[in-house]
Amino acid sequence: MTNLIFYHPVNPMKLRKTGAKFILGASLSVSSENCEDEDYLRGLTANLTELPEIIVSQGLDQEGTYAEIVVPEIFPPGSIMLFRTQMQDYDSSLDAFCISEAQEAFSELDLVDLNVTLYRADGEERDATGGVYGVYDVPGLGKNVYCGLEGWMHSLRHIMRYNDLGHPLCSHLREGSWALDYVHQRLV
Repeated sequence: MTNLIFYHPVNPMKLRKTGAKFILGASLSVSSENCEDEDYLRGLTANLTELPEIIVSQGLDQEGTYAEIVVPEIFPPGSIMLFRTQMQDYDSSLDAFCISEAQEAFSELDLVDLNVTLYRADGEERDATGGVYGVYDVPGLGKNVYCGLEGWMHSLRHIMRYNDLGHPLCSHLREGSWALDYVHQRLV
């Protein structure tokens, strides 16, 4: 008797403005055969099989360049692929520039100033600004938890972890600079 295993296909993934290179792929198949023994506790028998190299194609469409990863048809549960990625058209000195004066900018802040910069709740902000500022309300997402920089981090962590450029915050930033203006005006 032959066991037929049907796999659900995985849609190709497009990594926008990113180059990708296959590093390795493997599949783990586990069998419960020969694991029963009345005298000893035995683990499950497992075999690790390397997957063939995936060729990452580069493409261009109306949204720009992308790397497309096509998952093989046979990619059972317990499989993994690892890729090295690098953003394209990215100035490598940008990270250094962004943090270049951070230490100097925050060096003279006391704990109250840090609270204002990072956290501060809606009521505290409204009291301190005479009701001019409160927490920022992102259309389609709702109000941030904090007025400060940490208020943005919940959304940003999700966006970075899942590369979710369709997130309401990303859409809002594409529509205009209101969010950035809010952060700037609060800290001036």
